Amino acid sequence: MSLRIFEVDHPVTQSLKQARLAGAHIAVPSALTFVPVDLTRASLGEALTRAGFDSRAPAFFSWLGVVAVSVVR
Repeated sequence: MSLRIFEVDHPVTQSLKQARLAGAHIAVPSALTFVPVDLTRASLGEALTRAGFDSRAPAFFSWLGVVAVSVVR
């Protein structure tokens, strides 16, 4: 089994992250998939499915930043 990483964030924030990586000449690993999604307008499940996430495969979710933002709102 190979490890796949799905990095989920708001589209604006995620594009800034990608620009910083490119600006620092840091290669994005082939196992990393960026999933831009505005969770106030779209479903996380649908966004992950569109990005190739297999809900039948074992998965681990790190939900740290999202929880803090969701609680504040």
